[in-house]
Amino acid sequence: MTTAIRIKIATHVLLAAVVATDQYATAFNSFPSLTCGGGNIHEEITRVALKGFNLCPEALSRILNENTQQDRRDFTPPTIPLKPNLLYRPEFHFDRSPLDGPLPAAYIVAFKRGQRYVHDQEVLAVGAISHGDTFIALDAIADGLHAVQDFFSHTNYVDFDDGSPDQLQAQTALFDGISDPPTILKVTGYSSQGENPTGDPYPHGSFSKDCPRKNDEAEANGNKKYMQARAAAIDASIAFVTSIKSAVSAERWSNFVSDCTCGFSAAFSTASLIAPTTTTGATCPVHPLQGPVEIVTSNDPNDKNGSQGTGSQHYLTNFEPLRYSIYFDNTKDADPAQDVLITDSLDKTRVDLSTVALGPITFANTVITPPSTPLAVLKSFSKDVDLRPNQNLIARVTASLDPNKAVLSWHFESIDTLTGQPTDDPRAGFLLAGADGSVLFTAQSQSGLPTNTDIPNTATVSFDGKPLPTPTWSNKLDNTPPVSKISPLGATQNASNFAVNWSGTDEGAGVRDYTVSVSDNQRAFTPWLTNVTQTSAIYAGTPGHSYGFFVIARDLVGNTEAAKKAAEATTTVPLNPSCASDYSGQIAVTQSGFRFDRSTQKFLQTVTLINTSLNAIPGPVSVALDGLSPTATLANAAGTTSCSSPAGSAFSTVPLDASNPLASGQTIVTTLEFTTQGNAGISYTPRVLAGPQGR
Repeated sequence: MTTAIRIKIATHVLLAAVVATDQYATAFNSFPSLTCGGGNIHEEITRVALKGFNLCPEALSRILNENTQQDRRDFTPPTIPLKPNLLYRPEFHFDRSPLDGPLPAAYIVAFKRGQRYVHDQEVLAVGAISHGDTFIALDAIADGLHAVQDFFSHTNYVDFDDGSPDQLQAQTALFDGISDPPTILKVTGYSSQGENPTGDPYPHGSFSKDCPRKNDEAEANGNKKYMQARAAAIDASIAFVTSIKSAVSAERWSNFVSDCTCGFSAAFSTASLIAPTTTTGATCPVHPLQGPVEIVTSNDPNDKNGSQGTGSQHYLTNFEPLRYSIYFDNTKDADPAQDVLITDSLDKTRVDLSTVALGPITFANTVITPPSTPLAVLKSFSKDVDLRPNQNLIARVTASLDPNKAVLSWHFESIDTLTGQPTDDPRAGFLLAGADGSVLFTAQSQSGLPTNTDIPNTATVSFDGKPLPTPTWSNKLDNTPPVSKISPLGATQNASNFAVNWSGTDEGAGVRDYTVSVSDNQRAFTPWLTNVTQTSAIYAGTPGHSYGFFVIARDLVGNTEAAKKAAEATTTVPLNPSCASDYSGQIAVTQSGFRFDRSTQKFLQTVTLINTSLNAIPGPVSVALDGLSPTATLANAAGTTSCSSPAGSAFSTVPLDASNPLASGQTIVTTLEFTTQGNAGISYTPRVLAGPQGR
C-alpha cells in the first residue's frame, strides 16, 4: 500500500468561455498593473528561485504557466480596475476579504487562510510526487509558490526590521501551517469592487508591493519596498521547494524533475498561458518506486488516505478539517471499467455532515474540480467529460450525499455519445486497463468531542458491480492544551549563572515545545526562550537581582497552554555569590585528540575556548572534567569542584586572572595532562566555570 500523505488538491478550471484564448491573453497583457505586478513578476521570481533545482524545460514551463495563470484566470478583463471573477479565492493570493470581519482581527483571519493554503499545496506536492502524479505535483508547486510570493507583496512584512522577532515569527508561521503571525501583521484588502475597497485603511491598490512602477502608492519608498518584497519572495520560494524536495526520497525527486516525456506539449509553454478547461494528457508510465496504488498478491485495486495529522495515530484538533482521498485502479490485465461506484459511510456522531465538501476528481489524466460549497447546500454535483478522440465515450461523474444514511457517493458512468445512455458495448469503458483515478473530500468533526476520540473511515469501491472495501483510515482528536511547570528553585543561588528546569505533559499528541518567560526584579515578564524543545537551560543572572519564571507549552497539533501571569518558581542571586558561574553555554570548547609524551609518560590534550557571547567573561576561567573516566587522572589539576554542582570534578585553570577577562570573540588555549591505568581510554564532559568565586 502507499505511504499515507495528507492531500488536498487545489487545481482550478478556467473561464474559457469568457473570450477566445488568444483574445484573452492579449487583453490581459494590456493591463499595466498585472503586466508588472502579476504574471511577469511572478514568472521572474519563479525562474530565479527554481534555477538550482534542475527541472527539465517542460516541467519548468508548466510551473511558470500555472503560477502566472493564478492571476490571469481569477480576474476578468477588460474592466479597470480589475475585479475578481467567480474563480477568485483570496487565499490563492494572500488577500483579505470583506467577509473576514472587522479589523484588526481580519488580518489574522486572512493570514491563517493563506497559511493553510500554502501548507496544503506543499503537502499535495509531496503526495503527488510520491504517487507519480507529475502534473498535479507541478501545479501544486506552482500554486503554492504564487501564494508564497504574494505574501511578501500583499502584507506589511517588509516594514518589519530585518531579523526582528516579528519578521522571524512571520517567516515561521508562513511555512509551519500552525503558528500565529505577529500581531502587527497587516494583509491588503481586495473586494468585488477591485483593489481599492471603499473605506479600507489598508487596500491592495495602495499598499501592495508587487509593482516596481508604483510610485503613486500611499506608502513612501514604493520601489525600495518592491525590491525588498521581491528578494524575500525569492528566498521563500527556494525554501518552499526545498521543503518539498526534502520530504521525498532522492530517487523519487530525480524521477520527478526528469519526467519530461509524459504528456507535455506546446500548450504548456510560456508562449501560451491559457490551459483548457479540463486538463487531459497521455497515459503516463509510472516510475517503479511510485504509483498511487501498489498491486500486491491480494490484488487490491484501491487505497485510502486521510489527514496525516501528527504521529502514528494521526492526531488533529477539532478545528482541522478531515481530508480523505480514495484511490482506485483498473489492473493492467483487466477489461475497461464501465461503471465505478464509490461509497463512503460517515459516522454522524463524529462527522458534521453539513460540512462535507467535494475535492478534485481525477481519472485517466483528467482533473475535475467541483465547487467547494458543502454538499448540504450544493445537494449534488454532475460533470460530463468528453473522452473523444481517444475513446468514443463521455464519462459522466455524479456525486451526492444522502444525509439520512450518511453515505457520500461518486458514480462514474460510460455514456454512448450517440444515445446519451450508458454504453452497451461490452468492450468499452471510461477507465482503461492500467488506468487509475481518485476522489477527495473534506469534512469537519463534530464539535465538543473529547480528546482521543477516534474517527475511523472506510469506503467501498465497486467496479461493474463488484464491491471491494478500502483500508480504514483513522484520526484521533486532540482538543486539550498541554500542561507545563517550572521546577522549584532554591531561594538563593550560589552563582550568578544557574540552571532552570521545567517539564510538561500532554493528553493527546504530545508536547511540541516550550516558551519560558522571566521577570527580573518583579518587572513585567518577557520571553527568555521561545519555542524550544529542551527542558533545562542556564540563566545568566546578575548579582543582587531576584527572578521569577513561568513556562507555556505547545503541543504537536498546535494547542497552546493558557496564558500565565504569575511566577511558578522564584530565586535570588546574592550580591556576592560564593560559587563561580557556569559559562558552558557562552564558551565554545574544542578538544583535540590525545598524544603521548614519552618524556613525561603522560597523555596531552589541547583544549581551545572561544567566547561566543557578546559580553566579556570574568577570569579566572576553569575547565572542569565532569564524568572523567575512572581509570584516568588529570595530572595538572588545580583542584576538584566542591561549590558548584556537580561536585568532585577535577578542574584545570586557564592562564587568565581576575583582572584579565575573556573578551567577546577571544580565544584561549590550554593543555590538559593525563595519566591512565593500563593506557585505558579517556573521556569526560567539559564544563567551563568563570569568575573569582570558589569552584
